[in-house]
Amino acid sequence: MSYISVRGNLGSPHTQVYGLDPNQIDNISQILRPSGKNEDCNGISYYNSVMEVINALEYTFGYEVISCTNSQYGEGYRITDLMIWTMGLQNMDHKAHNGPQHRGGWRGDYNRR
Repeated sequence: MSYISVRGNLGSPHTQVYGLDPNQIDNISQILRPSGKNEDCNGISYYNSVMEVINALEYTFGYEVISCTNSQYGEGYRITDLMIWTMGLQNMDHKAHNGPQHRGGWRGDYNRR
């Protein structure tokens, strides 16, 4: 099984994904809006809500949410809830869908204006 991690806040359009290979990053970046590499160079950030990113990863590659945890960071009145999802891919031979489906499937291209 292959694992990835998705970090984000439900109230923010900034989501970080760790563990994708370069081909997966290229493929999913055609649907989502990449905002560049993270400071630690282990992942990529997207300017999409965390639920959009999770749905796109599930639909495009077949990843499924395995677990979710919540942590808080910050000081004083600026404490932020950070959610971290672990997603796994059972079958490494899963064929990626060719972009957003317009006949009842998930359609993630509405952010690409």
